[in-house]
Formats: sequence, structure tokens, C-alpha cells
Amino acid sequence: MDLARSDLLPLDCVRGGGCCHAQRIPVTPWEIAILARALDLSPAVCRDRHTRAGGTCLAADAAGDCRLLGAAGCTVHAARPLACRLFPLGRRLDEGRPIYHMPGAGHRCSGLCPEALSRPPRQVAAWLGEQGVTPGESAHDAYGRLVCGLLAEVCHLGGVSVLGEIGVLADLPAGERAATLPRPWFELLTAPDLSGQLDDPSAFVLAHAERLLGAVEAGFAGDRSRAAVILATVAMQLGEPLGIDAQAAVAYLGRTASGEHRATA
Repeated sequence: MDLARSDLLPLDCVRGGGCCHAQRIPVTPWEIAILARALDLSPAVCRDRHTRAGGTCLAADAAGDCRLLGAAGCTVHAARPLACRLFPLGRRLDEGRPIYHMPGAGHRCSGLCPEALSRPPRQVAAWLGEQGVTPGESAHDAYGRLVCGLLAEVCHLGGVSVLGEIGVLADLPAGERAATLPRPWFELLTAPDLSGQLDDPSAFVLAHAERLLGAVEAGFAGDRSRAAVILATVAMQLGEPLGIDAQAAVAYLGRTASGEHRATA
């Protein structure tokens, strides 16, 4: 159900922890770095301790609870990812405009913390402002633009010639796909050393993009096909926490290839 910013819903958290249990909580590299600072860890150590699926979502303990959940609630509440700030709402872009929605058929808290539904309704816009979503949204949207730019670069590198190989990678779970990357690429993808840009999400993502593209230019000695496969894998991994389907990325590459073929025929 799509929502207007003026809509009224019960949104106040009762701190029951339901949203921290058995949930997939996606994280971008910027969010990993933010969590790392809050935990006084390096981004790489934070990724290894607190994420799974190739660094695309938070890890859980044996009981299914997020590892960052403590007895009194979230232990990194001030540094929590965008998905946590938005819950129970979802968010997507429609021609660059954010659309907030309630995923599923009913209120997401109804089966997790039913008492939340008895709280007074809140205006969506006011509640979003209180959650401090702007930095996370800026990072997510910048990474979305980066994914599009990386896929365009894959086409430029001639990645359509290895479209079959990229399609096989798209079929893999995110963790297995990440494991196909050379270790230096995995580190650059998930834990770039960009601590100086942490407080400016857009600058962080721009610097990340420059490092990724610089590594492509410097690292493949003219092997454009190999560069295309690596860059496509990076794009698919970055798209994972944004909800960008990997097969959709492959379809985009295929459409681009068909368009270029028609243009040159």
C-alpha cells in the first residue's frame, strides 16, 4: 500500500524487538562504515563480525536475532541502518521521487509487536523526520545511481560478450556471488577506507565510485571482458541491499546490447 506523507498510521515503536528478529536488514558499504565507527571497529572487521551474504545484510545469532540487539534494545540505535529507521515502512523510487509504502497486506508490526497498533496514529512525514532517514536515503539513492553507472561501464567494456557468464553470477545467492570476487575487489567493494567522507553520504559514494572505476582502469591490463565481469559482479552486489534484482541488471545489459546492435546495423 503506497502512502502519502500526510497519511496517519500507528508508527511509534514499542521496543518489542520484533523487527530485530528473523528479519533481513540490508546494509550498504556506507552503512557498514557508519556502524563500524559506532562500534569502534574497522569497516572490514565490522563487516566480518556483523554482516552476512557478502556484506549485504546484517547477521543474526542462533536465535535469529540481529547480533546488534542487546537486552535493552538496539546497541547501535543512533547508527542504525536505513531499513531499521524506516521499519515498518518500505521505500522505493519512482522516476526519482521517493514512495513510502507498507509492504504486504497489513501493518508489518501486527504479527511482531501487536501492541504497537494501539499507539496513537502519526503523520508519516513527521515520523520520518524523527527517524533521521535523510543520510541513509542519500546514500541509498547515490548507490542506486552508481549501480546504473557501473552497468553502463560494463556495456562500454564490452560486457555483453560475457553476458552468459554474468547471467550465471546473477543466479547465485549474494554470498556465493561475492565469493567469486578476488579478495582485493571484495575489500574495495565492502570496506573502502573512506572515513573522511562518512558524514557526507553522497561524497562517500562518489569517492567509492572513483576508487572502483580507478581499480578497473589500473588492474586489468587490457582484459576488457574480465573487467566487465568483475564490474558487473560489483554492481549486482551493490544493488542487493537496494532491492535491485540481479537478473534485472542482466536484462538491462541484454537490452543495451540489442539496442547497440540495432544502432550499428
